[in-house]
Amino acid sequence: MRALVGDNVILSVDTQTSSDIGEAIVEWSRKDLAPDIVHLHENRRTIFEHQNPAYRGRTMLSAEDLEMGIISLKLPNVRQADEGNYTCLFKSKENKYFVQLLVGKIATGAASSPVITLEDYTSSGLVLDCRAKGWYPEPKLSWWNADGHLLPAVTMTSNQDPDRLYNISSTVEVEWESLSRPFTCRVHQELGLCSPSSQPLFFLFIGSSLCLGEAHTIRALVGDDVTLSVDTETSSDIGDDLIYWYRKDLDPDVVLLQENGRTAYEYQNLAYRDRTMLSAEDLVRGIISLKLFHVRLADEGKYNCFVRSRENAYSFQMSLLVGGASSPVTTIKHFNSHGVVLGCQADGWYPQPELSWWNADGLPLPAVTMNTTQDLDRLYNIFSTLEVEWESLSRPITCRVHHGLFNQTREREVYYSEGGRSVWDVTHWLMQEFYVKSSCIWSVST
Repeated sequence: MRALVGDNVILSVDTQTSSDIGEAIVEWSRKDLAPDIVHLHENRRTIFEHQNPAYRGRTMLSAEDLEMGIISLKLPNVRQADEGNYTCLFKSKENKYFVQLLVGKIATGAASSPVITLEDYTSSGLVLDCRAKGWYPEPKLSWWNADGHLLPAVTMTSNQDPDRLYNISSTVEVEWESLSRPFTCRVHQELGLCSPSSQPLFFLFIGSSLCLGEAHTIRALVGDDVTLSVDTETSSDIGDDLIYWYRKDLDPDVVLLQENGRTAYEYQNLAYRDRTMLSAEDLVRGIISLKLFHVRLADEGKYNCFVRSRENAYSFQMSLLVGGASSPVTTIKHFNSHGVVLGCQADGWYPQPELSWWNADGLPLPAVTMNTTQDLDRLYNIFSTLEVEWESLSRPITCRVHHGLFNQTREREVYYSEGGRSVWDVTHWLMQEFYVKSSCIWSVST
């Protein structure tokens, strides 16, 4: 069993009895501890007086699993000291089970990712230093250029602190000609304990200081207000600095330009005129928050933020993904003696959505037609029809539209409250009794 520091882990063994063992004696222990009891259970009660203090209030058995003959020890907020060999003794059958827990660490907070700084510079280029703290087991560090080629490190050092966590550092020489493209410092572990996917580190060097930022992705829907935010980690007022938000795929490329507290509108791309502003409150704290109002599909792209003061320079990059969604609209296309043909229309979606029909039992219904078009703004409009027999109209029918990238689902529910089929009943239904209920299901990830 492998886990990272801070994880919640379950050590589970199956006694293969397939019966309730909640009243049996279950003892989890570690022979390298004194006292060695991790968790002791008897007659559906936890015995705390013999438990090692390091596990006090941190362990529990799953009562639901015990009823199925499975012994699942829940251990939340794993610590480095939890690593070891665990023995589970199930005394009703005098069987022993052994579980090994390997604990690794990628530190949380700012130290969780490698940090690059300027070590030195010469007539031929720069010497960059990369450091990563609080790792376990011992990690490996490597340098990569923009083409994915491994770069030779000048130095590589690793040491272990009193908590047995590893700190690793390395330097690399970069020629001046190569500084226009990004470099990556990557740290990873063996034993299946891996760091989060490393992002290329983009940097710009001016004067005597170097700052780097990671690439991030922000998602928004058409019509939303969104904030693109980066932290310079200066914790000081940067309101008078040069702040330059831009997109390389635009001409002019300026999204927002501010210097000495003043926005320079004369250089701004017209597509962003009156739609952008910087948060003055965040600038006081060293945070650059670009507020973009009423997002459009054309706003999707890669945004760069360049900041320059007298002493320092910073460069950040992030991507904005834009989607579209709206509630579907249902209509009655026509009807006959057998039933009615319903239509469902959803406009302004992006990326291309899927439309489906469902009955009251949660079963999919076969559509008669399905058509999708794309308008001049690249937004998708989708339309579908469904034949419904009169006997089925007393229960709700749902038209559902969904796309996965933004995890957006919108629904429209229709039903007929009367049971007759006469012309008068149908007319009355069309005029008054065709009830429509809509719902919107939101689940947006950042």
